[in-house]
Amino acid sequence: MDQIVSFVPDLIFRSRIAETVRALGFELKNARTYEDLLSAAERVGPKIVLLDLNSVSFDLSELTSKLCALASPPVVVTFYSHVDVELAERARTAGIEHLFPRSKFFSHLEGILERFGGPDSA
Repeated sequence: MDQIVSFVPDLIFRSRIAETVRALGFELKNARTYEDLLSAAERVGPKIVLLDLNSVSFDLSELTSKLCALASPPVVVTFYSHVDVELAERARTAGIEHLFPRSKFFSHLEGILERFGGPDSA
């Protein structure tokens, strides 16, 4: 079963993601800290890493660098509050390509997970 690792501290967002992830047949590991996120990514080799950018207090450039160095680098998919344009730009600068405003992320979550986590995404 394909794995997804997330860093989504908000319980409501996390439960919405978990419900969709399970319905699509993925396994989900939610990391609570930066160290936990890296450890889970190294251990389970996820296809996708999901990040709530508004909850991230760690260096995104360092994270993307470490994730890209993994044997099978995951796709990093993020969501953010649509009003936080600066945060989205910092994420782009850090090398994150898949950024979604929160409303778009949740309204298209199933398609996003299928696109980046499906069998043809590798």
